[in-house]
Amino acid sequence: MKLVKKIALLLMILTIPLCMTSCKTSCKKYDIENISTISIIDNEIENYPDVIAEVKYASDFLPALSDLSEYTNIRYSYRERYYGLLFFLPMFVSEGVTLFVEYPEDIYEQKKAETLANYEFITEETYHYDGDLTSPLAQFEYKGYSFQADINEEMVYAVKSFVLVGYNDQANKLAYCYFYDFDIDALAWSREDPLTAMHEFMDGSFYWNDIA
Repeated sequence: MKLVKKIALLLMILTIPLCMTSCKTSCKKYDIENISTISIIDNEIENYPDVIAEVKYASDFLPALSDLSEYTNIRYSYRERYYGLLFFLPMFVSEGVTLFVEYPEDIYEQKKAETLANYEFITEETYHYDGDLTSPLAQFEYKGYSFQADINEEMVYAVKSFVLVGYNDQANKLAYCYFYDFDIDALAWSREDPLTAMHEFMDGSFYWNDIA
């Protein structure tokens, strides 16, 4: 993030009242989720090309708008999450980019097959020796979508860069969820219920309200 943007964020943390979180979702907004987590959210599709150009590795995993054709609807969101705040200064930052594309029924299956063929999905998740989940689940269901994971192999231990590609056959929609966090050590802290842990990760890392 550029220095000016960081300064603006810090000023916002110090001065913005909690009532500002009621801003309409059609504009950029700031959410103070709890005392130690703040999100910047944007969901205007015209910003998508700039975002995937700026978020590290995103352009390697997410399609350009020019790669998509014949869709009936397209929605996008970007969530920049600051957490572990210390004296109002963020200790960690994660970024989540989502793209939802709805296709006409007569070409949806073709677009779905083409999209899934473009990725190299993992076949199993990885865990740390103490049980922490260090990669996304290889396959899982979330909010009506069936997801698979393609990870950035340059960042294998505690996978810090990956895309989740999902499809919703009922709605004829494809979903792309890209995540980047250089500092993350695990996606979940227990392997007792990895699906619940993965759902909690999705809830916190990506913005779905009024988008999917």
